[in-house]
Amino acid sequence: MNFERIKNIIWDWNGTLLNDVEICIQSMNSLLGRRNLSLMDLNKYREVFTFPVKDYYLKLGFDFTAEPFEVPAMEFIDEYRKNLPNAGLHRGSVEMLTTLKEKGYRQFILSAMEQEALSASVNSLGIEHFFGEIRGIQDHFAHGKDHVAQELIRRNNLYGYETLLIGDTLHDAEVAVVSGIQCVLVAAGHQSESRLKVLGIPVVMDLSGILSLLNN
Repeated sequence: MNFERIKNIIWDWNGTLLNDVEICIQSMNSLLGRRNLSLMDLNKYREVFTFPVKDYYLKLGFDFTAEPFEVPAMEFIDEYRKNLPNAGLHRGSVEMLTTLKEKGYRQFILSAMEQEALSASVNSLGIEHFFGEIRGIQDHFAHGKDHVAQELIRRNNLYGYETLLIGDTLHDAEVAVVSGIQCVLVAAGHQSESRLKVLGIPVVMDLSGILSLLNN
């Protein structure tokens, strides 16, 4: 990893800047309870959450022969939206974004959240002015964001060796690889540190570790 040439930072939203893990657990537990399936705690959640999220639902015991995936997926979105006002930014996010802006980094958001909901979420927290583009997906089913990342990179003329993706899941690392950019993962979001470390790329425990990497 060579961070000296980094000029552009693409932030994942959910779990990386937005601390929404607890509301995700709460929302999913509502669905699980209605179906008499085992509920989750934080540790279990971080071990089973994955992309595409349909695989995550299967791990939790949802039966898509009894109901199509779209039914619990939209049910989850309804619960998530109801709980979303209870989710704030991770500690130090605004300070981090401010420092990086002052240092001249261009910043973007890339998310597997539906575009309209993503924009509303970012705007509600008053940080939209930090970003050159805020880019989500076109539906609520979170199949992945590879193509969205490549569109963002192409549209903003970002060079791979100058661009860093900061995320909190293995999927973020996969997106970085196929997009030809570097990646750092933060183990304060949707997947555990032990899962993230298997890839051998830098993993930090919280956002303060990002500045340390960039400064070094």
